[in-house]
Amino acid sequence: MLRGARREATLGRRSRPRLPLAARRALAAALLLLPVALYLRDWAFEGLVRVGSNGRLRQLRFAPPSVVLQSCPPPPEGEPAADAYAYVTSLSTPDYLPGVRALAQALRTGGAAHPLLVLIPDDLPAGLEEPLVADAAASGAADSAAPQALRVPRLRYAAGWTTAGCRYWWLNAAGHYAELEHSLTKLWVWNLTRYNALLYLDADTLPLGAAPDELFGLAAARPGGRAGPPLFAAAPDWGRHGGDAPGFNAGVFLTTPCGGLTGRLRALAADARHARDARCARRGTADQPLLQYYWGLDAIGLPMRYNALQPGLAARPRLAAAYPPRLVHFTKVKPWQAYPPAADAAPEFASWAAACDTVSCCAPPARCGAPPRYPRGPHFDAVAVAS
Repeated sequence: MLRGARREATLGRRSRPRLPLAARRALAAALLLLPVALYLRDWAFEGLVRVGSNGRLRQLRFAPPSVVLQSCPPPPEGEPAADAYAYVTSLSTPDYLPGVRALAQALRTGGAAHPLLVLIPDDLPAGLEEPLVADAAASGAADSAAPQALRVPRLRYAAGWTTAGCRYWWLNAAGHYAELEHSLTKLWVWNLTRYNALLYLDADTLPLGAAPDELFGLAAARPGGRAGPPLFAAAPDWGRHGGDAPGFNAGVFLTTPCGGLTGRLRALAADARHARDARCARRGTADQPLLQYYWGLDAIGLPMRYNALQPGLAARPRLAAAYPPRLVHFTKVKPWQAYPPAADAAPEFASWAAACDTVSCCAPPARCGAPPRYPRGPHFDAVAVAS
């Protein structure tokens, strides 16, 4: 009886409909080739550059349609001075004030040889500059070493400048990365033509140890100085979510000013021929896809230690040990949101808290430990952009 039941079960399994052999082979081949196809798609449409074994950017053969880089007009007569270098950051929302204060203190502690300029949109409340000046005075720095606040018009991206239709469109639909809408303030960096070179640092970055003054040597060693297209050097966007991503991260970059470039970038963003290619060229939105689309393979690669993304440090400790970071970038959890850091927090959060405690940047009314707020306003293309 048991043998007969087994025979019936076997016959039942054999009687089930099965795909033809050719169809099964085709399905297996498709499953095997799917990862390769996805990689090639990323390579063709997103793969501007990737990380090489030495931690620098490695150029690929494929890139989106290039944009011709235009030469910059000569600087004003008699300017800039021979050693006119500066650090630049932006304060696009008051909730990032603790980050700017900690960044300024870390540069002072690290012996920065150049001033810090802070770009502040003119629609933010008055008085945001006062804590920065007070921090410099309390630390014993000279008045000339205090951060210089520069009020600039607010820039936002156009109504159609979203990632709708791209691989990661749901990030915007779910309200993620809302702060990126305000990062276009950094586009004003190219209007600071009185300087020879500028090192831009996002407000959520922190130098570890000595200030990275040596990066200005790239601009000093450039043949022709300010002549020709503007210099742009950035580190790879490695480890943003624990893995590698194509292209560079625009949270830290070295550049040379160029009169009129802010207006050209705005025009490029509004051009329907380039909008989809640019906004789909990177995960996310705002300034990073625009800058990657504009520079493409003309960007110079910096070692990843000059923009070590904190999620990547946590996910790849061996890589972090091989390339000790000089600048850490808190791309996900902002350190003032996690203040005070827990006992088991990553050491980068403790380093930020040490710089913050020196100037009491998380004292009330600062909103440390709370999620940031992002005010809404007119769209980018409704704002007059000076050239």
